[in-house]
Amino acid sequence: MVIEERRNIVSVSGTMRCNQWPVIRTTAFIVLNQYPQEVIIDFSGARWGATEGEHTLTDAIDEIERLNLPFVLLNVAGPIQSRLAVPLERRLSARTELWFSRLWGVD
Repeated sequence: MVIEERRNIVSVSGTMRCNQWPVIRTTAFIVLNQYPQEVIIDFSGARWGATEGEHTLTDAIDEIERLNLPFVLLNVAGPIQSRLAVPLERRLSARTELWFSRLWGVD
């Protein structure tokens, strides 16, 4: 996995074989110090290689929601949507999160 940051965007690429949210979160908080309005976490280069890797996304969503963090998740690959835990999928489809539209690319 590779994490790069440019301005307020944190780009994640590579295969997610285990929960990488702690590493991504650390980078996002460093960027947040410079851009307190919003940090975009772009998963366009991420490949979800194992169920453990999917915990990256579920942990991110849970923490962002719980702490009301100004993090926006973008470009989550389509195949992972069908593998999300049912309660999480229901929460997302109910559009309870303010950032739902940006997470799934719907305006």
